[in-house]
Amino acid sequence: MVQDIEKVALLAHPSHFDKKTGRTKDPSDLREIAKDVVILKGWAELIINAWPEFLSGIETEAVDKSGRKQQEWSVDDALESLPGLRHLIGNRTGFVVFVFIVSRIMITLRAGWIRHSVGEIEVVAEHSWMMGALCFALPEDLNVDILRCIAMAVVHDMAEALVGDITPADKVPKPEKNRREAAAMDYIAKHLPNSPVRELWNEFEEGETQESQRVQDIDKLEMMVQALYYEKENNRTKDLSEFMEAAKKVVILKPSANGIVAAWSKYRGEIGTKAVDDSVLEDQDAYYGQ
Repeated sequence: MVQDIEKVALLAHPSHFDKKTGRTKDPSDLREIAKDVVILKGWAELIINAWPEFLSGIETEAVDKSGRKQQEWSVDDALESLPGLRHLIGNRTGFVVFVFIVSRIMITLRAGWIRHSVGEIEVVAEHSWMMGALCFALPEDLNVDILRCIAMAVVHDMAEALVGDITPADKVPKPEKNRREAAAMDYIAKHLPNSPVRELWNEFEEGETQESQRVQDIDKLEMMVQALYYEKENNRTKDLSEFMEAAKKVVILKPSANGIVAAWSKYRGEIGTKAVDDSVLEDQDAYYGQ
């Protein structure tokens, strides 16, 4: 089953679409992949049959987050800015709509890294995958369902396929961010009515369970690890101090957060760090609801 899922994911990857022509690249190799799908043959056929209709291709630009009046944002707004995706969806429902929407997180860049021009930008899917991997490091002696944590990590940013990656710097109020993401998840989940994706997303957002509280912490830890990585990649020319401030928002996994901050401070060494602007801290407080 997992081998089939791997092949289906390859078939749906946005890189198969030519940005210049807006059309599907030569699908011959992908058809060969589809031939090897055994149990999930129906999924593979749905994706392949959708290719010819994807006339506008996959858009790689970020969804507009703040250019519209906040009260006017809707899923229709997002699809209007993504005509290729909108054309593909058409009157379709079900799996093929779900897979082409969520595949966008493989090309949705993490906005905070764009703002700091760090080089090769992490995409949302990479962030979610790394969070899932970090879940394996959770201790099993606290009656925590690690597999549920992993599933939650996969789902937690799924709405960004339509909403985009809203960060504290965008100054979108937390309630408005939640409204947009909830609307996106409603739209995504309705195409998989028997799936737990909406339930898992709700659990993460509410942060009331042992699992969700740990995944919320891991969300911040992954960002901090990535910030340290980018500082090293840029040979200390980037001061990403503001991302280390997230350690103050980590609740349960505080020792891990402190360890990352210690490693970062040691790396900065004699260069030191600049004080984080108060406005940045205020934006973070508003973003994290604290």
